[in-house]
Amino acid sequence: MSLYPPDMALHLCCGVCNPVGVSSAVNSRQNQPVVVVTQPAPVPISLMCLRDSPGLICCPYCRHTVTTKVTYVPGATAWFLCVLLTLMGLVCGFCLIPLMIHRLHEAHHSCPRCGNHLHVYTR
Repeated sequence: MSLYPPDMALHLCCGVCNPVGVSSAVNSRQNQPVVVVTQPAPVPISLMCLRDSPGLICCPYCRHTVTTKVTYVPGATAWFLCVLLTLMGLVCGFCLIPLMIHRLHEAHHSCPRCGNHLHVYTR
């Protein structure tokens, strides 16, 4: 035999029994609005805004929206530092260090779909 009316139930919270109305909990859940969150579609950027990382663009050759494929090639800054280090006397391989530094490379962007060259980002 229960001490509470049939429309009430026991709710255990931190070891203490509290009577809670089951019908009020069910009704409050039905009245809550449903919120749907969507992300906006990515917007392609201009070719001149490409930097040293891949970017989302609309290829002017194949007209598809793609993320560019980037290849890194030692640029004029890296070669200038190699020559400078050689002239300073660092000949035993130390002059080649600028060729291994990623930040001194040029970023060549191309379309992964059609393979056409799109842009070169130089430092």
